[in-house]
Parts: sequence; C-alpha cells; structure tokens
Amino acid sequence: MKENIFSEKAVKVFKASLGAIPEVKQYILEKTGPLLRDKKKEMQILLAVEEIIVNIINHAQIKRPEIIIEIDISSKRLTVKILDYGIPFNPLEVGEPDIKSSLLEREIGGLGLFLVRQVVDEIKYQRIDEKNCIIMVFNLSN
Repeated sequence: MKENIFSEKAVKVFKASLGAIPEVKQYILEKTGPLLRDKKKEMQILLAVEEIIVNIINHAQIKRPEIIIEIDISSKRLTVKILDYGIPFNPLEVGEPDIKSSLLEREIGGLGLFLVRQVVDEIKYQRIDEKNCIIMVFNLSN
C-alpha cells in the first residue's frame, strides 16, 4: 500500500522583536495544523523556536530588523528554518553549559541553546547570502 505523504512549505517575515514571538508561534501552529497532535512535541517546537529568536534579538546585532521563518512540514517531520540579518554566528559552536555547578558558580548564558539541542531531532547552521540560518528538524512520527 502506498503511503500518502502530505507536504507543505511556507515562508513569512516577522519583525525582529520579542513582541513578535507570539505571532511566530501562532504562525507555526496554524501551519502545522492537524499533523501536530502531540502536545509535548508542540511545546518542544515552540520552546526551540522561541529560544533561537530570543538569542537572535539579544545577540545578533541585526542589520535589518526582520526574521524570516521557513516551514516545511510533512506527515513525518517538521523543518523550521530561522533566518536573520545579524553578524555571522554559529550557535552550534557554543560549548555545552556546566549544568552540574551551582547557579552561583556557573557562567551566564548557554542554557537556551542547551535546551534547544535537547528537544530537536536535528539542528544545523548555515550562512546564506549575508543571513544566519538555523535549521531545526522535528520528527513527527514518534
């Protein structure tokens, strides 16, 4: 029996501000629709997207105040690309935070990226046409 695999691609530009995060999350939920039935997976996707956007806004020194969200969804997986016009920065080169030390002994930062790495099934970074591009893949069949 041949499997019916639905696939949809969508792209939208958002203002690069913390205030745009709810709009980005709503957009992702609208596009994933009935394919995203697992509430835990939904929370993981939204957490990862929010963490990446917060890092962009707080650290990317954005030259153009917009963030581009590209979504590619099928019955098996969701790919979310987040592009920004900030300085070149590969978050995958950031080391793991020391989560065993007490809060007072720990260096500030890195926990958001640590959380993202825990909830994505795959993550990549590319520099494309003066833009940072974070690609996160989430398997939907689990």
